[in-house]
Amino acid sequence: MLPRTWFFVVLVACDAVAWGQSSPITLIAHSSYPDSSTEATHDSYGETDGPLETIPLRYAANANTLTYEPQNEPLSGDMPAPIDALVPPLTMPTGPPVLEEVSRELPWVVPVAPQLMLTWNSGSGDDLGIVDLDARFTLYFPYVEGLLITPGYSAHMLNGPTTTDLPGTLYDNWIEFRWLKKWNERWSSDIAVSPSLYTDYDNLSSDAFRITGRAIALYTASPEWQWAFGAIYLDREDIKAMPAVGAIWTPNEDWKVEVLFPRPRIMRQLSSFDEEITRWAYLGGEFGGNTYAIERPGLVRDVVTYSALRMYLGYEIKRTKGFSPRVELGWTFNRSLEYQSGVGDTDLPSTAMLRVGGNF
Repeated sequence: MLPRTWFFVVLVACDAVAWGQSSPITLIAHSSYPDSSTEATHDSYGETDGPLETIPLRYAANANTLTYEPQNEPLSGDMPAPIDALVPPLTMPTGPPVLEEVSRELPWVVPVAPQLMLTWNSGSGDDLGIVDLDARFTLYFPYVEGLLITPGYSAHMLNGPTTTDLPGTLYDNWIEFRWLKKWNERWSSDIAVSPSLYTDYDNLSSDAFRITGRAIALYTASPEWQWAFGAIYLDREDIKAMPAVGAIWTPNEDWKVEVLFPRPRIMRQLSSFDEEITRWAYLGGEFGGNTYAIERPGLVRDVVTYSALRMYLGYEIKRTKGFSPRVELGWTFNRSLEYQSGVGDTDLPSTAMLRVGGNF
């Protein structure tokens, strides 16, 4: 039972420690679209060199991470703007600050952007229907510029297949350590490393543990054009790594086109209300699936890789405060199962996909 609960214990413990620290700081981040509405407020003060200072809280969490597989996380094009540029400068009264009291007001970690997502893939029996539940939240560290830590958990409940044996449920457990850095007006980077456990919890051998990651550089050629260069390391049985390259075109505040591999998207703003609520529609694609350590009948350990491609239409109501819901309807195709042993390899038919959820 311990392997099934350890990750939730980590999530709850991190959340309790973070929220337990008394501080007036509040950070809210939502999906990064053109003219991102990432919001931050603070009224604590750190060490100052004079009577007027601001807190260098540089980056909030990138909350546009409602995609299912780690390789489909947003690229650097969605990097949030510096908080200093989004918040009016705060002042403090003239006079020497009480540094001992001030230092206790600023927490060392702030939880932001909890997210939940439920994905349904139609099918049963040899069609292999799948229901995915994904939960994650991001921890932001005010004292370490650009550092974000995101624990996450996914459960994949399988309906089939009958011609080969699979566990009833597969699990993803990961903690992503992400560093966002803006080097100058042109160049920025997104580096992430994720120790992960992919398993049915019966096979907890070394095959279940993998370290994935990515290293991506973004070049801003103009306000309309950005170019991404880098690689994503998956450590899957079928694909060890893949390039993450392409362009991001933002012709105006209503359109954004990401010609990026492995996650292209076209986004259109439908409406905006006082810049606090915007409605977006988008067309996207994903490279899906993962590799899992499993135990087959007879206590036989094996490794299975589920692979799939997706295309979908999406709709999101994005709010600067509160819950931002999202719904996506699409098609999952080019699906297959491949075992390390080679016993039971099979191609799977295409299925319909419905994904609902959101972030806070």
